[in-house]
Parts: sequence; C-alpha cells; structure tokens
Amino acid sequence: MFGPFLFLFPLLLTVLAVRAGMSLFYSVQHRPERTGYLEDELMYRGHQDPALYHPAVLQSRVFKLAYRLGGRVTVSDIVIETGLSVDEAEELLQGLVDNARVRMEVDDRGMMIYEFPEIQARAERERRSDGNPPADQTRDQT
Repeated sequence: MFGPFLFLFPLLLTVLAVRAGMSLFYSVQHRPERTGYLEDELMYRGHQDPALYHPAVLQSRVFKLAYRLGGRVTVSDIVIETGLSVDEAEELLQGLVDNARVRMEVDDRGMMIYEFPEIQARAERERRSDGNPPADQTRDQT
C-alpha cells in the first residue's frame, strides 16, 4: 500500500533540499552588498541622483556646511542642506562624532550642536588675520 510513496518521499526530500541549496547560493551571490541603513533607505526611496547621497559625498557636504557656518551645525542645518529626513541627518551626524574632528555638545537651551574643532580653529585664525575680533568677544560700544 505505501510502496510507491516510500520511493517518492526520499526523492521529494532530495529535490526540495537541492532547490533550497540553490536558492541560498543564488541569493548570496546576487545580493547587493549591505552598506548601512542610510544608504538602503536612500536607494529604496529613489532619490533623484543617488550619487549625491553616497556616504562620502554626504560627509563632504556636511563638512562644507560646517565650514560655511563657522564649525557648528545642527540636525536642522543638515536637513535643510541635504534634503535628508531628520532621522537620516541625525544618523549621519552621529556617525561622524569621534570627539576629535566632530563633537556633539548640548547648549544651554538643550539643543544638540555638532562642533567641528578643526574648522572652528581655522575660522578663528581667518577672523584674526582679517582684523575682526574673535567670535566669542563682543565689543563694548559705550
């Protein structure tokens, strides 16, 4: 009574095992290299020019913005400059924080400010060479 099924059952298991192995092999070879949450989100959201959202390009844009703003930026500054979402901009900035080139500080009002000490020092040197007073000193006009 079970004679034909006893022959077909191992054959069916073998076919299923081979298919599972092939699909696993195929997915490993053809899966795009994972690079991180931010890149995946940008790729799937279909930004106009994906090259503008490559991590190296985004980091360069952040440093250029920090230079224009005197070495201090906020998440909002990054959102406005790049078009990233707030979460993406925050993730990008948090990824840059190394406490050497980029620091995160909280000001008196509770705002998170990302400081770029190298850029701040350069801006300070440029202000001094122009004859302008340092940014942290105010002139008493009385």
